[in-house]
Amino acid sequence: FSYFDATTVVERQLSIDTYDRARHYLIDFEINEYSVDPHGLSGCGVWYRLLSGEGNLWSANLRLGGVAQSVITPSGDDKAKILKVTRIERIVELLKSA
Repeated sequence: FSYFDATTVVERQLSIDTYDRARHYLIDFEINEYSVDPHGLSGCGVWYRLLSGEGNLWSANLRLGGVAQSVITPSGDDKAKILKVTRIERIVELLKSA
């Protein structure tokens, strides 16, 4: 299946034992009536879009940013989730060393 959600990279500091900024990044994932179960996104590609070019004309400028790894629930907020994403650079390094 395909799923689309516009979201942002988490900038706030979180203390997560398995999080390494050099290997991962975190993105917000809000639970609402249109969202999917984020646990089902593990292993899926996480894409981002570069800003549009001259004149803000949309162009197909998508890039693979990484692979969804796990879901984190911040304490006290059942509707907010954070996806931990393995950076694409780390995956490419792994594949090259295999």
